[in-house]
Amino acid sequence: MSDALMGFGSWLIHQPWFWLVATIGLYQLMNAGFQKLGQPALLNPVALSATVLITLLWFLEIPYELYFNGAQVIDLFLGPATVALAIPLYQQLNKLKGLGVAIATTLLLGLSVSALCTLAIGWLTGAGHPLLLSILPLSITTPVAMGIAEHIGGIPPLTAFIVITTGILGAVIGPGYLYRLGYRDDRVIGIAMGISAHGIGTARSFGISVTAGSFSALAMALSAIISSVLLPIIAQLVTLF
Repeated sequence: MSDALMGFGSWLIHQPWFWLVATIGLYQLMNAGFQKLGQPALLNPVALSATVLITLLWFLEIPYELYFNGAQVIDLFLGPATVALAIPLYQQLNKLKGLGVAIATTLLLGLSVSALCTLAIGWLTGAGHPLLLSILPLSITTPVAMGIAEHIGGIPPLTAFIVITTGILGAVIGPGYLYRLGYRDDRVIGIAMGISAHGIGTARSFGISVTAGSFSALAMALSAIISSVLLPIIAQLVTLF
C-alpha cells in the first residue's frame, strides 16, 4: 500500500497541472493569512509563495521546465492583467492634472540613479560585463527587463531572478521606509513603488489605496518605455570600460 502511495505521489508531482494548482492554492493560502494578520510587510504573499515553491522544487528535484509547463497559464494572463491596470489609472486622471513634468522628471532621475548605482556597486564588487548588463534592468517589469538584458548582452534568466527579488524586497520594505521618511501622499508612494519595485510593488501599492496602485502602475509602464531607450545607451558605456 505504501509503495502504491509513493508511486502515485511521484506520478502526481511530475504532472505539470499539479504545479499550476499548487501555485494558485499556495498563493491563496498565503494571501488569506496575510489579510487576516493585518497585512504585515514581512508576510508578503508573493514572497512567501515564491520561497515555498522554490524550496519544494529544489527538494523534490523538479526541473523548472516541468513547473513552467503547468504554471505558464498564469504567465499567459500576466499581459492582460497588466493592461487592465489602465482602468484604475483612467479613474484617477483628475489627480494627474499638472503633474506631467514632475512625473517625467522623477522617472528620468529615478531610473538613471538606479542604473548608475547598480553599475557602481557591481563594478566595486568586481562583477564582469555579463553580470553588470544582467543587473542593469533591475527596476523594470520582468518581461521587458529580460528583453532588454538579451538585447544588451546580459543573461535573461539571471535578470529575471534579480528583478523578481528586487520587486519582493521593494514590496516588503518600500511603504514602511517611505512612511518613515515622512511621505504620506499616495501619489508619491505609488510613483516610488512603480519605479523601484515594478509589478510586485504595484500589487502592494493597491493594498495601500487605489490612488497609490494607479500611480504605481503608471510609473511601472513609463519606466519600461523610458528604460528601453535609456539602458541600451548606458550599456554601450559599460562596454567601453
